[in-house]
Amino acid sequence: MVTEHLAYQLLASYGKDKEITTALENFDFYILPIVNPDDAPETAALARHMRRVKERQGLKLFVDWHAFGQLVMYRHTCKSSSRLPSKHPLPRLARRIAAAMNSVYNNPYKTGTACEVLYPTTGSAEDYAWDVVGATYSFTIELPPRTHQEGKKGKTGFHLPKVQIARAGEEAFEGVREMMRFIVNEDNCKEE
Repeated sequence: MVTEHLAYQLLASYGKDKEITTALENFDFYILPIVNPDDAPETAALARHMRRVKERQGLKLFVDWHAFGQLVMYRHTCKSSSRLPSKHPLPRLARRIAAAMNSVYNNPYKTGTACEVLYPTTGSAEDYAWDVVGATYSFTIELPPRTHQEGKKGKTGFHLPKVQIARAGEEAFEGVREMMRFIVNEDNCKEE
């Protein structure tokens, strides 16, 4: 539902919001709602699509939206030899995304690698976007709730009440807005 909300907000804001309009006029957006990312056919289709995007124009930003945990994660690796250089912009952008999302309903988001804020992972879509496709920025964002106990009564964090789904969409949109600001400003700085 959050990806659909993002698509709707981007389209509804076009021509009305200068930042959104600028981003939509300067970048191609691919929003692919995938219900079961662990399903082999869907995973294969996503990988093919990402490779085609890479061949045509390259991939600037990739975001894999998940429930739940309120996390903004980047660069998957747990190996110290593969850590990001100290001045790499990913951690800074992750903090800005988390702050933007937090500003909507005061839901705190942790930032860091999966090893730092969740657990070691391998083979994620974020990994693939970074390592194989060469995305400049690649994130996995875990939406609310923070824990499974905060989900709908008697359910896990994967089953939110409708009002919380809408709120998660609003938070996600502010995160996307911050990503666009960062990338548009970064591209403008390169042209100077």
